[in-house]
Amino acid sequence: MASETKDNELFSSKKTRREVLKAGAAGAVGLGAAATLGKTGAARAAAPAIVTRAPQTITLMSWFQFEPGRNTAWFDLIKDFHASQNDYRIKWTGWGAENFTSHVLTQQASGGISADVITLIPDLAYRLVQGGALEPIDDIVAKLTIGGKPAVPTAAHDFLRKDGHLYGISTVEVPFAVVYNKKLIDKAGITKLATTPAEWKTQLHALTKKPNQFGIWQPNSPSEIFGWWFQLQNYCLMYDTLWAVGKKSLVNSPKIVAALEVWLEQYQNTMAVGATDAVATKLFDNGQIAETLNVSAAVNQYKATAPALYPYIRSVPPPWPSKKSLSRLHPLSIVKGTPKMDGAKAFAEFMYDPVNNAKLMELCLDVVPTYTQSLAVPGVKQYLASQFWAKGYLEIVHVPFPTCEGDFIAHDTEFGNIVTQNFEQALFGNVSVQAAMNAAQQQIEDASNRWFR
Repeated sequence: MASETKDNELFSSKKTRREVLKAGAAGAVGLGAAATLGKTGAARAAAPAIVTRAPQTITLMSWFQFEPGRNTAWFDLIKDFHASQNDYRIKWTGWGAENFTSHVLTQQASGGISADVITLIPDLAYRLVQGGALEPIDDIVAKLTIGGKPAVPTAAHDFLRKDGHLYGISTVEVPFAVVYNKKLIDKAGITKLATTPAEWKTQLHALTKKPNQFGIWQPNSPSEIFGWWFQLQNYCLMYDTLWAVGKKSLVNSPKIVAALEVWLEQYQNTMAVGATDAVATKLFDNGQIAETLNVSAAVNQYKATAPALYPYIRSVPPPWPSKKSLSRLHPLSIVKGTPKMDGAKAFAEFMYDPVNNAKLMELCLDVVPTYTQSLAVPGVKQYLASQFWAKGYLEIVHVPFPTCEGDFIAHDTEFGNIVTQNFEQALFGNVSVQAAMNAAQQQIEDASNRWFR
């Protein structure tokens, strides 16, 4: 069952002008009837009551309400939406990011998504677009402008298009970069951050002083497979390759194996092994972890949950010459066939509005604009320039996340489970990375017969 909250159901007692006029008309009819019947009338009219229409509840399915830092930003925007009109109120429903995709897919397979609007993880968005579960939003986008000109969604939205229609607009796009604690870097005497995998190895060893300090943390707990795969995905770019091309898996190719061997070396020598996300956040805050390769959204979380760390946060591009980094776009979309289409469109239009969209970006500490002309929105340039931690995220070469897995993006969760579960054998068993990935390759090829019928 989805977790629900009514934090943003601020039903207003204000009457709209239309409602007052309706009440006035009803009163006039009632008074007229009383006058006609007179004092001896058998059916004297009662004093008219003012009848108002309660705001319609629009259900928003998401995981953002559970995400520290980002949830506050969303609550602020929804309050703005409520203040902008009296017809609709937002009710949250959903699950944490770890389980969001599986729950939504279960609902979809069981008869439909129980929401009117929904925020989506990139691979889930791709599945729902291809599966016809979302409403096209071209009519809404056609009304959006920046500086009097049509607002154009960035090219990163292309995976949300099908048959000439667009099915969502970004509420956040988060690229990967190396996030580091400047205090620990300075203490180690490091003046030049790594730009190659070999330099990165040297750097992380210099930052590791077990058991009290670790050079890096990457998700590595079997209990958090979603997070493990989420960040491991970016390692395919270390040697400028992909996890798959079309329907051809590359998980046991030389470049992927070499990248995973770098990860394994980090795990064995410089990583905070076994630390869950919650534990790692505390270790970061305590100055016990120097770096992580993570999305920009992590900075907002650190600001909310690790305030002592936040002033020392900095970023650099991933340490490989191409500076390529996966960038994950998370759209807000409308559920196809919702019986509350007018309200769903009203909320979507409000959130897509370039000014509101920019406000959300700033409140969330995000750094990737949604529209090609977003820098023309007042205050956006100044905001980006003021983020002392954002340099690495602004210097990366963006690779849209859906492109890293070819056609397997439609089965990202299953694909990732196969990779990580086999990779575990290289961590915990007496198995080489090559052997582990050979096994993963075979399992993916077998699964392809089901996935691509």
